[in-house]
Amino acid sequence: MKWIAQLFAMLSLMPFVVFGIVYPIAYGLTRRRPLAFKRAADVTTFFLFPSVMALCNRLWGWNMSFAFSLWALAGIVGVLAIISWRMRGDIRLLKIVSSVWRGSFLLLSVSYIVLMTIAIVLLL
Repeated sequence: MKWIAQLFAMLSLMPFVVFGIVYPIAYGLTRRRPLAFKRAADVTTFFLFPSVMALCNRLWGWNMSFAFSLWALAGIVGVLAIISWRMRGDIRLLKIVSSVWRGSFLLLSVSYIVLMTIAIVLLL
């Protein structure tokens, strides 16, 4: 069981390696590039959360928990669900959740690149 935690910690330090591993596997299974990209982004997002949080903690001493991030995402999903219900009269929860999750991929990817660049510059 300890090796699973160590593997997760290692992959959290290099989240884009996860993308590089998942994308060819997903493409091999689906033969559709957009779907393979979505699957790779979904998996990579899970590893970007602890990576960005660790970088924030290392650089500025901010200690956020993974649970707090998930609660924040749940709050965003709730707000978007209410907006969707008010505008359309129905809620497409799966579409809302996947949109928020993929939006998190974009935000966390940019955050990771910026924070990693700052960390490297500060170490030099």
